[in-house]
Amino acid sequence: KKRVPVVTLWVMRAHISWLTLVANAPAVVALAEALHTAGTKLSAALSTPAESPPDTAWLNERPDIDLKTLFEFERNGHIAMRGFFKKSGLASFDAPIREAFRRREFDAWFQSARVMLGEEAVRDDFGEMMFETSEECREALEDYDVELPFLQVFNSHRVDPAVEALVKCPRLAEAAALLLGVPRVRLYQDSMFLKRPGDGPTRWHSDLHMAPFDTNRMVTAWIPLDHVPPQAFGGTGLTFASGSHRDFALAFWSRPHESGQDFSARYAECLADHGELFVGDVTWHHGWTLHSAPANEVDFDDFDDFVELEDDEDEGGGLGGLGGGPAIGSRLALTVSFIADGARVLNRRAEGEAEGVGDGVGEGGGVGLGAVVAVDDEDTASYESWLQDLEPGAVADHPLLPLVWEQTEQTEQAQ
Repeated sequence: KKRVPVVTLWVMRAHISWLTLVANAPAVVALAEALHTAGTKLSAALSTPAESPPDTAWLNERPDIDLKTLFEFERNGHIAMRGFFKKSGLASFDAPIREAFRRREFDAWFQSARVMLGEEAVRDDFGEMMFETSEECREALEDYDVELPFLQVFNSHRVDPAVEALVKCPRLAEAAALLLGVPRVRLYQDSMFLKRPGDGPTRWHSDLHMAPFDTNRMVTAWIPLDHVPPQAFGGTGLTFASGSHRDFALAFWSRPHESGQDFSARYAECLADHGELFVGDVTWHHGWTLHSAPANEVDFDDFDDFVELEDDEDEGGGLGGLGGGPAIGSRLALTVSFIADGARVLNRRAEGEAEGVGDGVGEGGGVGLGAVVAVDDEDTASYESWLQDLEPGAVADHPLLPLVWEQTEQTEQAQ
């Protein structure tokens, strides 16, 4: 038998396939269009971020802050704004914000291990992470019998649309500008704090001592996403040392950021907290205001007799506030920190790093011009992504420090 060459067979098959396509052209075209449409929708779904929560118009409402509130903040360094956000509005943010925290569980555990055990315990000589899972971080902390004050993640607004919508909202940013008395503010960072049952106290600290800025104009909003009982019933709202943002002598005679240092004696007559907090309330504190938080020791036997949550459509869902926390008794709070536009980058070195020549210390122990200031490095993970792009002393102008509020003639006239 004669064998037909392979090339000839291929040409014959291709010809038959071409004739088949011509005969069924309408069906083929329809199939191609359907595949193209499906591909376009799939591409859009994969590239488009999740939609922001509905009902966000209230985020653009102007804050109503009177002179009495501004004077109180200036005098004490902290203030509570009751009902600053609508509970019904925040309800639409609850699930996505909690999910944003859950997605970054490893980041939270790694941050705890880094802070509590030290950088050398979590990274190798090449700077690579030595842990790959949350469980590995937990085991390392348990080996050293470390008591955690909370779990924390930074800057979820950079990766989550729901967090971004809340953190960058005009209502929040304008309130920050009014409290600082400046025409423009930049977003420094957001941070979520989960304080679980049994978590220990949060040490005394001031936010500006942890931030790489040469400025006095920084303010932080503390936004509870769960109902917070009074401290007498085990609540974990912040405790403030009123007036400490103006205590210039403190840094000369004390080290306020040493773990475990108690400032209750120094500020015995001016320790304050804002009591019971509901979802929608916001507390604010100045960047230099010393603050802490008690351990999470909610006594549910007493608490059940105390709390009376109203049963209406504007209330959050039960003890967890907005639909319940990650675990009964846990407290999730979102903080948002702002700086005045024009703030400069600090010439800094990490606290505990050896002092050397050129540290800027003048005669008599005074700090000279160009001093290299010791800064608590607990929040390094928040700013290391942009700090390397700016020189010490440069204006803190960077895409990761967005301008979120600017006073205009219209807003100035409306005040």
